[in-house]
Amino acid sequence: MFDPGLISELIKALKTQGELLKEQNDLFLTVIIFCGGNVIAVIINIISQFRLKRYETNVHTRNLQAQERVSVMKELYKQMDLMRDINDDPALLLPQLNQTFSYLNEHVIQLRAEEEKIVREYCDYQNKVLLNHNRNKNIQYEADCMSKFRKLYQS
Repeated sequence: MFDPGLISELIKALKTQGELLKEQNDLFLTVIIFCGGNVIAVIINIISQFRLKRYETNVHTRNLQAQERVSVMKELYKQMDLMRDINDDPALLLPQLNQTFSYLNEHVIQLRAEEEKIVREYCDYQNKVLLNHNRNKNIQYEADCMSKFRKLYQS
């Protein structure tokens, strides 16, 4: 009944099961750590993708606004140059002046304050020239306004 070989095999089996249990616990812990690391990596990836997408959207929005601003400035420059060319004829200057003012008022949100200020000053100057029948015409002032506007366009 008390066979020493049987007892030694029983003790050996219990030790083996204990080692297997310890290995299973280590394996389980390794899997848990690996899964936790993957979850953390996925969360970091999602956050970085969100930030990148938001940054890309902001850059795209700014590019669209800059393109719109450039097109508005081109159109205003054309209208200012046209007013400069036709200021000898009041019948043509008044409609062009009204058109430039209305275009400026419609697109003022796309312009910077300096650009708006230069266009308004130039239109006021042209209005003054129109009212005084070219007596206060200052070609140097016109050239200065156009060059200031051109510099703002290029910046």
